[in-house]
Amino acid sequence: MNMSDTPSNDTPIPIEDEITIEEIQAYQRFGAWVILGGLLVVFIGMSVQAWFSSQDIQANAIGKMGVHLLLDDGRNQWDTSLWAEHMAYAGDIASENGIAVQLVRSNDLDPTRWQVFMDLANEHSLTPVLRLATTFDNENGWWLAPEPDADGSYAQWGENYATFINSLEWHSDSKHVILLNETNNGHEWGGVPDPAAYANFVVDVSNVLRREVEGIVILNGAFDLNLPNTNGEVFPDSPVQLIDANSYMDAMEAAQPNVFARFDIWNSHPYALNIRAHPNEQVYGFDFMNGASDTTVALPEGIYNRGINGYMWERWKLEQLGYNVADWSVMLTETGWRHSDPVDPTSADSAPDYPSPEQVAEYYQLAFNGGEDTTFIAWNDDAQVIAVAPFALNGVPEEWSHTNLLRVTSDGTVTGTYTPFDTLANLAGTSDE
Repeated sequence: MNMSDTPSNDTPIPIEDEITIEEIQAYQRFGAWVILGGLLVVFIGMSVQAWFSSQDIQANAIGKMGVHLLLDDGRNQWDTSLWAEHMAYAGDIASENGIAVQLVRSNDLDPTRWQVFMDLANEHSLTPVLRLATTFDNENGWWLAPEPDADGSYAQWGENYATFINSLEWHSDSKHVILLNETNNGHEWGGVPDPAAYANFVVDVSNVLRREVEGIVILNGAFDLNLPNTNGEVFPDSPVQLIDANSYMDAMEAAQPNVFARFDIWNSHPYALNIRAHPNEQVYGFDFMNGASDTTVALPEGIYNRGINGYMWERWKLEQLGYNVADWSVMLTETGWRHSDPVDPTSADSAPDYPSPEQVAEYYQLAFNGGEDTTFIAWNDDAQVIAVAPFALNGVPEEWSHTNLLRVTSDGTVTGTYTPFDTLANLAGTSDE
């Protein structure tokens, strides 16, 4: 702040005879307002500085290595009696204060049930990140789109979430939440993705959370970076429509200018290419079907949207939309590989040519720490990435046998760990060095 020259307190201020008492009082009131305004400027400056300081503390306090849990995947839920054992494994795989990401359905905002998760996270030095969701429609196989209020807003969703968040004991000053998930995929928005509606949802819900929840830290629902644009038609052999992330982000910004500024931390899902490939394999591109407009543009060298550094494309895209992302931290709340050694060979995530667990373990080692002849940026070498949560720890084997890091039976019993879990647990002790 530039300080202008001011007269000494000893310098007399001449007052002409014609100045009235009322005018003198007006000058005095003006002076009081000037003083008050100066104090307000100082206060605001201190508050802004304190906010940035709190953001730095918040980022520094989070451990780099975390995990995405599936205590509840929206369709299947483990009984809370099993949570202690599963959360103990989460503590083993994460570094100190690493993130524990967990979905919470809108029809299950039960503080008694979810306080169990919060307390276990605290017991194992984990930072809870709640992925706020809607409700899964089992008949259609998708997440329901949030219904707006009678006035067209989504304020009631914000109120419901705020009441739930405030009913929990967080054991920390910061309360991290994610607003839905991969909404450019019709499976996550009632079959038909709607970027304008999601943008409106973000604005309305974030307004309520900012007003009613102290210490709230809001993350975007990450985008699926691999989806094509089906141009208003369903994807073949699928009941849903899809929109590529580039077109979807453009439409969100058009519907609600500056919408991405509503988020405190950027959330990304940079999976390995085809959930199979070596970390070196990354590509840039989007697919357009049924006459959809091709919105791809030339990128700087080394920027990809598909692969373990896909979040770098998102940061570049945000810059093109006018955002300053230099100080915008990133959480990778889903990432990783599937493996070829399922507990249940008929699980829903089955597909050919997955790498072996030993290969996946090697890929995680490389992804975090790099190695010879690597062409990507290792996560531990990227200061913008403050947390990484491999997906996933402990889903029901009928759904997640190729994805799980734990060997889990259909009754929730943990019978062992996969090699990637063991590698990640070893890395967790050194990832912050």
